[in-house]
Amino acid sequence: MLAPMGAVSIAELASALGRPADSLYYHIRILQKAGLVHAAGSTGTRAEALYCAVAPDLRLAYEPGAKGNAKSVTAIVDSMLRLTSRDFQQAFQNRETIVESEQRELWASRSHSPRADTPAPAG
Repeated sequence: MLAPMGAVSIAELASALGRPADSLYYHIRILQKAGLVHAAGSTGTRAEALYCAVAPDLRLAYEPGAKGNAKSVTAIVDSMLRLTSRDFQQAFQNRETIVESEQRELWASRSHSPRADTPAPAG
């Protein structure tokens, strides 16, 4: 969420995520330590700190195999899925959420594409 927003304060990021600002400081510090987020100055009379992603498009690098990064990637994906589930449940409880038509706001999907070297099922 941070990358497309540019330089933003914790309060702005919290508003966009629909989360309390207090819950984001810890995560921003972790992302800074990992080198994914950096301070981008300050704004306002209270000198509120601004943060931005180090690149406009951050992606996970999948490295399968015994010496890969499965543990790290799996932990990140697990966290993303928990957040997605909470957001889905919250939206599903709202009677105003649009679930049909071109204006649809709520989606759930799972797909599996067979590998190219896997034979197609018989029948």
